[in-house]
Amino acid sequence: MVIVPLVLLGLLDATHSRHNVLRNYPVIGHLRHFAEFIRPNIQQYFINTNQSGRTYPREIRDLIAATRRRSSDQGSCRVTGPV
Repeated sequence: MVIVPLVLLGLLDATHSRHNVLRNYPVIGHLRHFAEFIRPNIQQYFINTNQSGRTYPREIRDLIAATRRRSSDQGSCRVTGPV
């Protein structure tokens, strides 16, 4: 029962000329398109952002530390230049 529709889907995908993924991986390629379709929902519920868990690059940390040192040397907490 299930094999006939999968074979037809595979034959249709193998002759498809617009999407290389579907032509090279006939039935499994649809899983990729489904995963791309539900990706925003998965990220919304399980992953905060694309940057979650990543540290700041060293250049950004050094810039923040230098700005903090300058502001503490001047006795002011306000940053006057671009950060």
